[in-house]
Amino acid sequence: MAVCLGLATTAVVAALQPPPAPTVAVPVAGRDLAVGHVLTAGDIRLARYPSSLVPSGTSGATGRGAVGRTLTTSVPAGMPLAGGLLGGGTLEVPAGRAIVHVPLLDAGLREVALPGSRVDVIAADGTGAPGRVVAQGATVLPGVFVPDDAAETSLLGGSAEDDGGLLLAVLPDEAAALAGAASAALLSVVVVG
Repeated sequence: MAVCLGLATTAVVAALQPPPAPTVAVPVAGRDLAVGHVLTAGDIRLARYPSSLVPSGTSGATGRGAVGRTLTTSVPAGMPLAGGLLGGGTLEVPAGRAIVHVPLLDAGLREVALPGSRVDVIAADGTGAPGRVVAQGATVLPGVFVPDDAAETSLLGGSAEDDGGLLLAVLPDEAAALAGAASAALLSVVVVG
């Protein structure tokens, strides 16, 4: 009798459970990947996700659309490869702006200075005197450090050892000031509202 009651209870509970949510294949990072990494097919694996939880802009059912694109932030293993994490193959220069590369002294800033963020760039001469703002309200762009195997330089200058820095859209006059300051001063980036 107790066995029959147990089987009946199990059957009722099973009947009352909702059906499993439909799932779809989603391309995810197959391992931890660093900012600036250019994706290869070996970096991508497919995982099943409930269709209602798939991030918008995910790179298709196979992930082929992500191959060759550059990560704009660090990506842990298993994270879906959504469009906001991927830089394009070419840079689009906003009207009336110039694009500059600014190396980062603090690699941790990469986690808060995300594409679309506004930043000020401050030049300090190392004497302890107050720094001067050389770019104000610059926009952080997606697409950071892009290794060039032959020259080992970033997309717009800088060495392969500088954590990639940031690509910024600045006014043309600020681009000239940044170029001058970069040769003689330490540049700091400050995230602003």
